[in-house]
Amino acid sequence: MVGKLVAAIPMPPFVKRRTAEIAAFVLMSVACAIVAALVTYHADDPSWNHASAEPVRNALGLMGASIADMLKQTFGWMSALIVAACFGWSWRLLLKDETMRWAWRVLALLVCLIGGTTLLALLTAATNAPFLTSASGALGVVIGVQLIPHLGNWGLGIASALVFLATLPIALGIKFHEWLAVWLTLQQ
Repeated sequence: MVGKLVAAIPMPPFVKRRTAEIAAFVLMSVACAIVAALVTYHADDPSWNHASAEPVRNALGLMGASIADMLKQTFGWMSALIVAACFGWSWRLLLKDETMRWAWRVLALLVCLIGGTTLLALLTAATNAPFLTSASGALGVVIGVQLIPHLGNWGLGIASALVFLATLPIALGIKFHEWLAVWLTLQQ
């Protein structure tokens, strides 16, 4: 129904020809905004989840503080994966890749985030390293607590790593030959 309504809206020929570039620009803008929000994150900033009398120090104001707080608390360090995925998807759009399946990319990103946050939660629990205290986010802790009784520490660690590594290329929108080119470049 909505698709028919959207298709019925007359679009200028320029916009029709440049839809992929416009979408890529929007994704890059979202990625840059998330980076700005995450880099200028302060735990004392007021947000949807934290009342504070302190002034907002986030570069994007209250909205940026709230987004950064939500991402940090939910995904921890894996929030950077959302930024990388936005840039990877933009790359695919700019290359006019007709094989890009949005639903699969979004699903792969969600599964990759789950695998990564769970793996970070296990590393945090196993090492008790102080620098890892904010690494995993709540999602990894909740999933880890639910699955450790069934799979054990090692089983869940291996399963999380496999899920993360298997879905990462799809989530980022980077094809095998592009990964190989990056790997060969890094080897030099």
